[in-house]
Amino acid sequence: MTSTLHIFLFLFLMCVKRLSVMEGETVTLKPDIKVKRDDEILWKFGPQGICIAEIREGAREIFDFGDGEFKGRLTLDQTGSLTITNTRTTDSGVYELQMKRSSGVSDEIFCVNVCGYVEEETKFVMEGRYITLSRFNKEIQKNELIVWMFGDQETLIAQMTGGSRKTFDGPDGRFRGRLKLDKRTGDLTIRRMKCEHTGHYKLQISCSSKGTYYKTFKVVTNGMFGPKTVSVMEGEYLGLYSETYIQRGEQVQWSFEGKTLATGMNGDFKKTSYGDDARFRDRLELHHPTGDLIFRNARTSDTGVYQLQISSIKKRNIHREYTLTVQGNGVNESETAEIPLLSKEDVDGVNEQQMMSSV
Repeated sequence: MTSTLHIFLFLFLMCVKRLSVMEGETVTLKPDIKVKRDDEILWKFGPQGICIAEIREGAREIFDFGDGEFKGRLTLDQTGSLTITNTRTTDSGVYELQMKRSSGVSDEIFCVNVCGYVEEETKFVMEGRYITLSRFNKEIQKNELIVWMFGDQETLIAQMTGGSRKTFDGPDGRFRGRLKLDKRTGDLTIRRMKCEHTGHYKLQISCSSKGTYYKTFKVVTNGMFGPKTVSVMEGEYLGLYSETYIQRGEQVQWSFEGKTLATGMNGDFKKTSYGDDARFRDRLELHHPTGDLIFRNARTSDTGVYQLQISSIKKRNIHREYTLTVQGNGVNESETAEIPLLSKEDVDGVNEQQMMSSV
């Protein structure tokens, strides 16, 4: 009996068509069997098998259910194909196509997963302190799988499911003893931050009934007191920190080699502008509340002295200089110098001097 059940489940899963799309995209569920003129088509959705569309006696009809989740987003054509436009994560689930014809009834099963997108959030933290990366300010729901990843390779650093929590050391063991997962929300806290913890963090939340959600963070770590001398490796993120907050009426200006790189006013991103130096194009970001200057993909040509000027008519004027060194990833070859050959007369002169000094 058990063996028969396993075979049935295996055959059932093999027949299921699995589709995955990103939120906002369009997906079309196409039947394998060609629909005939007198066939009756019925589309059902969810564990309760709620009817959402049908073709009966040649007439097509779309139904809304619940709070009108699919309102204006479903299309059914004469081939029996069901199209869902402007998909949402709540559209994830099982769709059943039931086809009735004179020869009998046939079914097709479609499993749709709509993955949600969330814009990247940038966070700044001083070295030695902690930072908490938060999801959607909601408590964990039943059967949710929480996964945290780090870096371009998306290395697994933490996961949580069914109340079971586990953290991992990450690349080179850099997170060993530093990670903590909140058992109620799944938020990730990183303690005793170091510059090597700078990078991209990705949160993935999976639920069989609601699909998959993503949220990404860009975390930038700098020295505790914002050292005026900064050294990083080529290709890394780096930040030149003002160590203050921009007040109303204050203007920020960053310069390099006499050229203006970025300017801002009142911490308002709408009043931020960047210079036309091609070396820094699309690699700079002025952090509005503080005036910090963030670099993406540091290059050796970025090495040099940078000036920060914060000015206000009535309040304060701040001028700071930062010396930045970006070290290349390649190995420098040893420099060699050519030494001219000594003539016989030069050799005799050297030997004579050595003999005189030994007397």
